[in-house]
Amino acid sequence: MPKFYFDTQEGDDVLIDREGLDLPDLEAVKDEVALALADFARGVLPGARRQLTIKVRDAQSRRVLSTAVIFDVKPPP
Repeated sequence: MPKFYFDTQEGDDVLIDREGLDLPDLEAVKDEVALALADFARGVLPGARRQLTIKVRDAQSRRVLSTAVIFDVKPPP
């Protein structure tokens, strides 16, 4: 099964994935990214603005997926 590495950046904090995950295909990679984004979104407090970038690479360090999201949570007026 192929191994994929999920490198993340939030602001100036960059985490390079050195362990990776064994996943069957790109669809499974997309599912993992969606779960990570959902987990990230749960932690954004009202009034906060945060950005998360996830870059996924394969075992040969080729980028297979890149995503960036900005959460700008505003309380109601």
